[in-house]
Amino acid sequence: IATLIKIDSPGPIIDKEIRVGLRGEHFQIWKFRTMVINANQLLQEREGKNKTRGYVPWETKKDSQITKVGKFLQLYNIDRLPQLINVVKGDMSLVGPRPLRPKDIENFKPHHFILQNVLPGMTGLWQVSGRSHILNFENAFRLDMTYINNWSLAMDCQILLKTVKVFLTQERA
Repeated sequence: IATLIKIDSPGPIIDKEIRVGLRGEHFQIWKFRTMVINANQLLQEREGKNKTRGYVPWETKKDSQITKVGKFLQLYNIDRLPQLINVVKGDMSLVGPRPLRPKDIENFKPHHFILQNVLPGMTGLWQVSGRSHILNFENAFRLDMTYINNWSLAMDCQILLKTVKVFLTQERA
């Protein structure tokens, strides 16, 4: 994978970004790089426009900045495999709410801070419940709260099985 990323476009193999985890502590989340260099600047400009329309901040459209190899990695969700390092380090769990960026926390209302009481996950209820159709933070938050309030080992197993299905069928959640 690393060789393909390097051949496809210049830049690092791994992207590291700051996320907010358990107890509001910041950590670096790891992903295989899927975008061209300087893509984040363009995304930030676009993100400001999307945020005013109510779209989920971390789902900003970024197709024009995605590399050829990046499209493949995202299609099969391979780009997130390095997050297993975050799981081993204890920053994340396999299943949980999606880890948010510090600037996402800036817009939190008091009831949102409950998300910081659990480890964020590589996958979660929101990610396997039609995330491409969830266009605002409150709807994603409700799914995260459903997960938190109804957590069980069986629920985690169901979410992991749905994640595998999405992975194998290329079904976009």
